[in-house]
Amino acid sequence: METGRKASIYAGAVVASLAILFGGYAIADPIISAVVGVLILFSSWILIRDAVDILLEGTPSHVDIVNLQKQLNEIPGVGSVHDLHVWTLTSGVLAMSCHVVMTADSFNYGSVLTSVKALVHEEFKIDHTTVQIEDVNEPIMDSCDCNLGAWHSAR
Repeated sequence: METGRKASIYAGAVVASLAILFGGYAIADPIISAVVGVLILFSSWILIRDAVDILLEGTPSHVDIVNLQKQLNEIPGVGSVHDLHVWTLTSGVLAMSCHVVMTADSFNYGSVLTSVKALVHEEFKIDHTTVQIEDVNEPIMDSCDCNLGAWHSAR
């Protein structure tokens, strides 16, 4: 808890104590307790929200998945990207998996993979990536049990 918030709680307790001791206002204690409870709930909300996002493997709010797919599609040698998923492994550690279909004229899988990993690390702070490279001439997409998602658009 922040130092300022702790000081506010202590100050509230002191005020409630003084109100009870010198004024006989016994109602001050439950009022201050309710205020402290609201402060604790407010400060824990961010922690609870982050924990739920991690447990549900939701896409982090700061990652624009549509923009990510657009930028991946702009990498030289990439024909299209599908089955794109981004989630939080633990606090501050993001993961991504996707299928990258190469263009017909691209034969350098290594440079495409390196470019994909560099882009997602530099632009989106994603460190853990799993990328499946697919050849445009192989009909992997037909047998792929892929979740294309609402952001999918054929290129």
